[in-house]
Amino acid sequence: MKRFALAALLLTAACTVSKTPILVPHPAPHEQGRLREQWMFEQRAYPFDSIPADGRRNALRQVERDRARIAVNADSAALTWKPIGPLPVQTNWPFGAATGRVKALAISQANPDIVLAGSSSGGIWRSTNGGASFTPVTDDHADLAVGAITFAPSSPNIVYAAMGSDFLGTGVLRSDDAGATWRLVSGSSYGARGTAPRLVVHPSNPNRLWVAQYSRLDAAGTIRSAGILYSEDAGATWRSLFGGLASDLTLMPGTTSTLLAGMYRVDNGGGNAGIYRSTNGGGTWTPTFDLGAETYGYPRIAVTPANPDRAYAHVFSSGPSGEQYRLLVSDNSGATWRTLPAAGLAKEYSVFIAADPTNPSVLYVGLRDLYKSIDGGQTFMNMTRGYSPTGRFDPRQSTSHVDQHSLAFHPRDANTLYLGNDGGVFLSRDAAVSFQSLSGTLSLVQAYGIAAHPTDSSAIFLGTQDNGLERRDASGEWRELITGDYGSILFDANDTNTIATNYVYGYIMAFEARGDVYRETLATNDTFDEGEDVTRISFIAPFEQSRANNTLFFGTYRLFLSRDFGRTWTAPAGTYDLTKNETDRLSAIGVSPSDARVIYTGSQRGRLMVTRDEGLTWTDITKQLPNRSLRAIAIDPANPNVAYVGFSGYATDHVFLTRNGGATWDALAGLPDTPVNALLIRNEYVYAGTDIGVFRWDGSAWTYFNQGMPPVIVTDFDVTANGTIVAATHGRGAYQLVAPGSSKRRSARR
Repeated sequence: MKRFALAALLLTAACTVSKTPILVPHPAPHEQGRLREQWMFEQRAYPFDSIPADGRRNALRQVERDRARIAVNADSAALTWKPIGPLPVQTNWPFGAATGRVKALAISQANPDIVLAGSSSGGIWRSTNGGASFTPVTDDHADLAVGAITFAPSSPNIVYAAMGSDFLGTGVLRSDDAGATWRLVSGSSYGARGTAPRLVVHPSNPNRLWVAQYSRLDAAGTIRSAGILYSEDAGATWRSLFGGLASDLTLMPGTTSTLLAGMYRVDNGGGNAGIYRSTNGGGTWTPTFDLGAETYGYPRIAVTPANPDRAYAHVFSSGPSGEQYRLLVSDNSGATWRTLPAAGLAKEYSVFIAADPTNPSVLYVGLRDLYKSIDGGQTFMNMTRGYSPTGRFDPRQSTSHVDQHSLAFHPRDANTLYLGNDGGVFLSRDAAVSFQSLSGTLSLVQAYGIAAHPTDSSAIFLGTQDNGLERRDASGEWRELITGDYGSILFDANDTNTIATNYVYGYIMAFEARGDVYRETLATNDTFDEGEDVTRISFIAPFEQSRANNTLFFGTYRLFLSRDFGRTWTAPAGTYDLTKNETDRLSAIGVSPSDARVIYTGSQRGRLMVTRDEGLTWTDITKQLPNRSLRAIAIDPANPNVAYVGFSGYATDHVFLTRNGGATWDALAGLPDTPVNALLIRNEYVYAGTDIGVFRWDGSAWTYFNQGMPPVIVTDFDVTANGTIVAATHGRGAYQLVAPGSSKRRSARR
């Protein structure tokens, strides 16, 4: 990964004006995105290097079984989660409103007012007014990670969705009412879970479809390459046509059997990465652009009915000759290719390439920005301008959010197009010259952390994926304060309107005026003795605070503390390693509310430590605990010896309790086999944020406590100044727990 100096460039001469835009490092999607996904995968896969087949769906099935035998008490029936946005988040940039990542877009050919948007971890959303407003339509499904959506050309009411993008998907969904309702149609022959960048439906038979599946899990839970899968019965049964890691797939216009596939890697008999062609519906494949031995690549392919024989491809490759970026064109249905100059096109990994359906010389490439060519790939223009010509993140002239993921043309006007990216959905009516945000009703923010202001119950903060640090004000409006990926938000006890927040790895920044004014960069990787290649700090590292004495704590493989709100840092135990080995990192920190000297730390590989002298000496209390990634620690507000720990991974109990400072542990059995990401002790209950929502422990049993919330990943909790519990989700923004008719006693802060 390229390392970027964190200069936090201010866009005004003096940092005294509220809502001041600030620029931060913004690596390319194939750099930061890969590391983010690796971090999220590893904590769930450890120690098996895999995720159980159909683990998410099985956990929800267990919930349904338990519901049949566990009575819901009156209190839990009354409590419900209410979404509080961002819907959307207002940014400081010209493009305006934004939300989370939209991975897939599809428009009905019969009724262009019907627009479907598939998010990376927030499900499918549907619009019936051309994108003016969207509503979620798959919240009753186990899987909310969308890879691709395609309407059947011959039957406009039939639409398929291949699941799996940021997270592994569970199969293929089908709708028979233009996306209003959905059902899972794929069976076990499809493969348990995977990622699916593309889905193709036969032009005259809506029951025949192909899926490019980049990866999948086998029955043992091991990640395997997948390839090109084919179904003749509307997705019920599948057979593999081509083994490997498939990055793209398309059907040549005017044909029913000529397919082009982009392959990152080829299995089942060998072959190199590159572009492959089939003229018999996938029965056999011939390489037509071979990237060579020991080379890997991500070919993205586009075709256009305006010239049925033409195909374009953008290919990023890495091998013995280094990294290469090539734009190719074929005028014989992909049989042969030639290289185009592509002058002006950034040297970046592409996520999609799209050709204008009415003009074969007009071409779009989705990189961090959207690029357009009007001369068949000879030259390109940056249309969204989130990055400068030198590659520096500088969205002061941007027309849309950065990091492009999908594009769809209006079926009756090719100059009208929809763009999906890390900020949601954007509409252009002038062939990408300008864009309008359609993200106003999409709640898709992928949050890592949530924090409620200590004295103002209306002020809530989120640390999010690629939508920065966000704040909700009394009006209910959310605003992005700084862009990028952020985790924790901590308040200075000497001035609660001053906050500290951590960017990826070891970067920490301070803001005043509740985030409106940047103050200073408090730490970088170098502060924690990490150089260019960060190996001992998590992608989103644990960053916590003792509210009793205002000490900040940051975890690498060591525990660092700061007594001056981040300006200086020390490691009380020196170089003492709190993790299992040189590949491990801290993943959780818990500070006792009643005795700030007592601190628990957990590592990604499952080591749990405790100190009773604020980090000078440590005791290993891992014994009796599972060998899983430790993700959450909650300490009883009145007793530092009573603590709860939450584990990610599978095939284990996930929450454990100690009443004696870690000498012994008891499993809080009954929780479904699903990763736990967050814990909150509140009154007589313990709340667990998991990969399928919220559970609550009442001292004897767990209850699925998810009324009002889809089965989305819950990453963090906090409590507002007036005692309301709030939760962060990775895919659907923030929620608050509301209790109609509850007494003031219940809502009082403990």
